[in-house]
Amino acid sequence: MANAELEPPRDTPPQAIDAVPAMPTVQSGELYRGSAFTLVEGRRYGLGWQDWPEEKGGPGFVTVKRGLLGFLKIVKRYPLTKEGWAQAWRAFAKLDRNAARLALDVLASRPSRAAAIGALSWV
Repeated sequence: MANAELEPPRDTPPQAIDAVPAMPTVQSGELYRGSAFTLVEGRRYGLGWQDWPEEKGGPGFVTVKRGLLGFLKIVKRYPLTKEGWAQAWRAFAKLDRNAARLALDVLASRPSRAAAIGALSWV
Protein backbone atom coordinates (compact mmCIF):
# COMPACT_ATOMS: atom_id res chain seq x y z
CA MET A 1 0.00 0.00 0.00
CA ALA A 2 1.16 3.51 -0.68
CA ASN A 3 2.30 5.76 2.10
CA ALA A 4 1.10 9.33 2.48
CA GLU A 5 1.18 11.60 5.46
CA LEU A 6 -2.02 11.99 7.43
CA GLU A 7 -2.18 15.76 7.04
CA PRO A 8 -3.46 16.95 3.66
CA PRO A 9 -1.47 19.61 1.80
CA ARG A 10 -2.91 23.04 2.48
CA ASP A 11 -2.14 24.50 -0.94
CA THR A 12 -4.25 22.18 -3.10
CA PRO A 13 -7.01 24.26 -4.71
CA PRO A 14 -10.55 22.81 -4.47
CA GLN A 15 -10.87 22.63 -8.26
CA ALA A 16 -7.88 20.25 -8.39
CA ILE A 17 -9.87 17.77 -6.33
CA ASP A 18 -12.96 18.16 -8.51
CA ALA A 19 -10.99 17.47 -11.70
CA VAL A 20 -10.39 13.77 -12.34
CA PRO A 21 -6.63 13.08 -12.38
CA ALA A 22 -5.10 10.86 -15.05
CA MET A 23 -5.76 7.19 -14.49
CA PRO A 24 -2.79 5.58 -12.75
CA THR A 25 -0.92 2.65 -14.18
CA VAL A 26 -1.76 -0.35 -12.02
CA GLN A 27 1.34 -2.46 -11.49
CA SER A 28 1.03 -6.23 -11.35
CA GLY A 29 2.52 -6.25 -7.82
CA GLU A 30 -0.27 -3.94 -6.64
CA LEU A 31 -3.14 -6.26 -7.54
CA TYR A 32 -4.14 -8.44 -4.61
CA ARG A 33 -6.97 -10.90 -4.25
CA GLY A 34 -8.87 -10.46 -1.02
CA SER A 35 -7.39 -7.06 -0.14
CA ALA A 36 -7.37 -3.68 -1.84
CA PHE A 37 -4.25 -1.67 -2.66
CA THR A 38 -4.98 1.88 -1.48
CA LEU A 39 -3.30 5.13 -2.45
CA VAL A 40 -3.57 6.74 0.99
CA GLU A 41 -3.11 5.16 4.43
CA GLY A 42 -4.60 6.22 7.73
CA ARG A 43 -7.80 7.85 6.48
CA ARG A 44 -11.36 6.66 6.99
CA TYR A 45 -12.01 6.41 3.24
CA GLY A 46 -9.65 5.32 0.53
CA LEU A 47 -9.29 4.78 -3.19
CA GLY A 48 -7.45 1.93 -4.80
CA TRP A 49 -7.77 -1.28 -6.75
CA GLN A 50 -8.19 -4.98 -6.17
CA ASP A 51 -7.97 -8.18 -8.17
CA TRP A 52 -10.81 -10.65 -8.59
CA PRO A 53 -11.04 -13.75 -10.77
CA GLU A 54 -12.28 -13.11 -14.31
CA GLU A 55 -15.55 -14.96 -13.56
CA LYS A 56 -16.19 -12.30 -10.88
CA GLY A 57 -15.40 -9.39 -13.19
CA GLY A 58 -11.60 -9.26 -13.02
CA PRO A 59 -9.59 -6.43 -11.47
CA GLY A 60 -11.24 -3.13 -10.64
CA PHE A 61 -10.97 0.21 -8.89
CA VAL A 62 -12.54 0.47 -5.44
CA THR A 63 -13.57 3.01 -2.87
CA VAL A 64 -13.05 1.62 0.63
CA LYS A 65 -13.96 2.46 4.20
CA ARG A 66 -11.61 1.68 7.08
CA GLY A 67 -13.34 0.23 10.14
CA LEU A 68 -12.42 0.83 13.76
CA LEU A 69 -10.03 -2.13 13.80
CA GLY A 70 -8.35 -1.00 10.59
CA PHE A 71 -9.95 -3.50 8.24
CA LEU A 72 -10.99 -2.25 4.80
CA LYS A 73 -14.52 -2.70 3.53
CA ILE A 74 -15.31 -2.03 -0.10
CA VAL A 75 -17.84 0.79 -0.47
CA LYS A 76 -18.15 0.37 -4.23
CA ARG A 77 -16.37 -1.37 -7.09
CA TYR A 78 -15.68 0.16 -10.52
CA PRO A 79 -14.31 -1.28 -13.77
CA LEU A 80 -10.56 -0.98 -14.38
CA THR A 81 -11.11 1.48 -17.24
CA LYS A 82 -10.75 5.24 -17.71
CA GLU A 83 -14.47 5.70 -17.08
CA GLY A 84 -14.32 3.44 -14.03
CA TRP A 85 -11.40 5.52 -12.71
CA ALA A 86 -13.35 8.74 -13.23
CA GLN A 87 -16.36 7.34 -11.37
CA ALA A 88 -14.19 6.03 -8.53
CA TRP A 89 -12.31 9.35 -8.18
CA ARG A 90 -15.51 11.42 -8.05
CA ALA A 91 -17.02 9.11 -5.42
CA PHE A 92 -13.81 9.16 -3.36
CA ALA A 93 -13.54 12.97 -3.51
CA LYS A 94 -17.11 13.22 -2.18
CA LEU A 95 -16.37 10.79 0.66
CA ASP A 96 -13.20 12.51 1.90
CA ARG A 97 -11.84 15.66 0.24
CA ASN A 98 -8.78 15.76 2.51
CA ALA A 99 -7.85 12.19 1.59
CA ALA A 100 -8.34 13.14 -2.07
CA ARG A 101 -5.77 15.93 -1.61
CA LEU A 102 -3.31 13.40 -0.24
CA ALA A 103 -4.06 11.00 -3.08
CA LEU A 104 -3.28 13.73 -5.63
CA ASP A 105 0.25 13.94 -4.20
CA VAL A 106 0.65 10.17 -4.31
CA LEU A 107 -0.62 10.05 -7.89
CA ALA A 108 1.76 12.84 -8.91
CA SER A 109 4.70 10.80 -7.64
CA ARG A 110 3.67 7.56 -9.35
CA PRO A 111 4.76 8.18 -12.97
CA SER A 112 8.44 8.64 -12.11
CA ARG A 113 8.39 5.72 -9.71
CA ALA A 114 6.57 3.50 -12.21
CA ALA A 115 9.05 4.37 -14.97
CA ALA A 116 11.95 3.57 -12.67
CA ILE A 117 10.71 0.05 -11.90
CA GLY A 118 9.14 -0.75 -15.27
CA ALA A 119 5.39 -0.54 -14.73
CA LEU A 120 3.03 -3.08 -16.22
CA SER A 121 -0.24 -1.56 -17.38
CA TRP A 122 -3.39 -3.63 -16.96
CA VAL A 123 -5.43 -1.36 -19.17
